[in-house]
Amino acid sequence: MWMVERLATELQDMRIWGIPRGGQVVASLMSYHGCELVDQATKADVIVDDIADTGKTLHRRTHVTALKMLNLPTAVLVVRRSCVTVPNHWIMMLAVSDYIWFPWETEQEHINFMNTHYEGEKREQPE
Repeated sequence: MWMVERLATELQDMRIWGIPRGGQVVASLMSYHGCELVDQATKADVIVDDIADTGKTLHRRTHVTALKMLNLPTAVLVVRRSCVTVPNHWIMMLAVSDYIWFPWETEQEHINFMNTHYEGEKREQPE
């Protein structure tokens, strides 16, 4: 995935920790491109996630938990324009109405997201 490779290049030789679940996948893939994967956020130089949709997860992980004292930068593959907690590093920005379906997401997660975010809009469900 080109976005993973590009983010890893930007964060070359840094210790990374991925937010469960999507961030763990991204961090694991980045470890094949020169970043060091660590098992605890307290050992990391950067916190990684797959997407900053609303920014609530990034905010909770970096401003509400004990990690706020570490003041760690954040990095994501994709950030939505409406995100309230913008990460320090990102590769692609999506419009508010755009949607991205990562390969590690299940079909049910996709359906739940579509039902939550696009309620009332006519759309086709995957078969």
